Amino acid sequence: MPFATKTTDKPGKEELRKKLGPAHLDYLDRQMDILLAAGALLTDDGSMRRAGSSSSMSRSALPPSASSTTIPSPRDGLFVGITIERWRKAYFDKKRFI
Repeated sequence: MPFATKTTDKPGKEELRKKLGPAHLDYLDRQMDILLAAGALLTDDGSMRRAGSSSSMSRSALPPSASSTTIPSPRDGLFVGITIERWRKAYFDKKRFI
């Protein structure tokens, strides 16, 4: 069963996010075989300044490397929180799955 992950940035960490961005994208690249989708959560005006969070869904199980102590951004102090929950894909890419 897929998982949904949501991360929430600590306030005032915009510069740290920019600095850590390449390492985070490299991490996601290494998870490509199980990744369904990933992206930033944005404010209504399209910026990340308030939301400062990202979301991803993985295909069947998160790899051992996907813990809050080994994902690059949490380890470096960007996130105030990470939630990992089971997720059922019902609609995706204009297709119904249930």
